Amino acid sequence: MVRRLYDSKTMKVKEIADKFGVSRSTVYKAVERAKRKERLQTDARTSQASESKDLPLS
Repeated sequence: MVRRLYDSKTMKVKEIADKFGVSRSTVYKAVERAKRKERLQTDARTSQASESKDLPLS
């Protein structure tokens, strides 16, 4: 939810932080964690797709 609010740019980081009762740095950390998780999932899917192309057909 924080990531969506941050990405939508409809609220300032301070407003998001106040809404959830956390500091601005916590909002930034949460956004970075979400981005990192998304990248890892994308990398894993890409890796699985390329591995499946390498498997011999029987």
